[in-house]
Formats: sequence, structure tokens, C-alpha cells
Amino acid sequence: MILIILCFLLFPPVVMAGEITHEESIAFGSILLYPTGDTIRIDARSGPNTPSADKSGIIGGKSGKITMTATAYEHVDIGYPASVILRNGSEQITVNNIGKYSQYTSTGVDIAANNSVDIHIGGEMILQANEVPGNYTGEMTINVHFE
Repeated sequence: MILIILCFLLFPPVVMAGEITHEESIAFGSILLYPTGDTIRIDARSGPNTPSADKSGIIGGKSGKITMTATAYEHVDIGYPASVILRNGSEQITVNNIGKYSQYTSTGVDIAANNSVDIHIGGEMILQANEVPGNYTGEMTINVHFE
């Protein structure tokens, strides 16, 4: 069984006309990997979601969430990394397609004055049959531009 938890950091935490709060880290849960490997995906494009797999069993897990708050009307562009490396000692697993499975990748988001918006974050991992079980963690930087 592989337990995968992805923690991420946001820099900078406070911006001139808005604020970003880390609410929940993305977590792929405990994975009972199918013997030939599998793709594990969290599709958060439409909001909060849990991991899914083609063949493997998964217990727990959830999409990540940040909250953006604005004191004046803001349009916010969001840039996700192409991939993130998760590590368990010397072992590593890559999370890909973060932007593809997260909210507001290509459109950005409009935030009304004195309002907030939750942003849900997903991604996918292609796990091989020989992945070493363990607790894999990593960090992610999400770039935001308040306009």
C-alpha cells in the first residue's frame, strides 16, 4: 500500500489588494496499487474531489484548496507548476497535469470586492508496478497575479 500526501506552499502569502490562504493540501490517499501499476487522478476542475484510479483501490485523499480574498475587485491569474516531485527518502514519484486538473488554469478568476473564492487543486500520478510503498510528500508553488 502506498500513502501519498502532497503539501504545498504559496509564496507570497499576502498580496497588496488580496490575500491567499492555504486551506487543505492535496492528498492522494492510501493506494492499494494494482499489480501492473495504475494512473491515480484527482480531477478538481469542477470543485472539490477525491482520487480515482482505473484499477487500484484508494482509501481517503482529497483535492487541495486555497482561498483567495480581495478587498477590491480583482482578476487573478493562476499558474500551476507542470509537475511536482514527491519524495520518500531516496524514492520519488511525480505528480503531473496539475494545471489540467485544477481550477481556473486558463481563465483566471474574478473576485468581487470584499469577497473570497475557493480554488481547488488536482493532478495525476502514473504509478509503476514496482513503486516502493511509503509516505511520499512534496511542496508546490502556485503563482498568482492579482490585476
